Amino acid sequence: MEYIKKAGKYLEGKKVIADTGYFTEENLKKADDEKLDTYIPDQQYRKRDERFRGSRKYKAKKSTRYTREDFRYDKENDSFLCPNNKVLRVDNKNVKIKDYEGKRYAARQADCSGCKLRKKCLRSETTKKRNLFIAKKKYLNNYSAKMVEKIDTDYARDIYAKRMGIIEPAFANICFNKKLNYFTLRGKAKVNIQWLLYCIIHNIEKISHYGKELRLCGS
Repeated sequence: MEYIKKAGKYLEGKKVIADTGYFTEENLKKADDEKLDTYIPDQQYRKRDERFRGSRKYKAKKSTRYTREDFRYDKENDSFLCPNNKVLRVDNKNVKIKDYEGKRYAARQADCSGCKLRKKCLRSETTKKRNLFIAKKKYLNNYSAKMVEKIDTDYARDIYAKRMGIIEPAFANICFNKKLNYFTLRGKAKVNIQWLLYCIIHNIEKISHYGKELRLCGS
């Protein structure tokens, strides 16, 4: 989001559409600080969209591993019992994963090494022991949750769908038709010049095609 610094207040109140790669708490906070009307979906948004329900690509995969619900919590000892009745004790009290903080509970390696339930519990044959991460709260501001709520509305989905007609064709034309698959120059200044030259070509082509359409329409 460095471009915002250079743009000043020009983008304030403007609609900004970006793909899931830009869905981070830092980017969403910056957009909010700059008062941008932003539409950036999270990586799971299509799985929540009813229009994609039944699609194999976006269908949630069922886990064959034991989940948090398969472990029984012992409040008195602050520990968990696994499906094989082995104890998972607190391994780390301050763990941060993505946007969450919480505790990590771990089993003993000796308990897991010969367990008959290993295949249903551990990620792979090389995994030494089972861990459980129990989130307590989000340690960052709630910009991500707000965006998830926003992007799930019909209005936001309609706005984001316009990205396919606004952004994707330009990159498809420049990268595929014009063969700019990678930059041939080195250094930020030279790369920027090369990119701008291709953008000029792309825009000249659009103007040319627009003129042909006007002539065909008799304008």
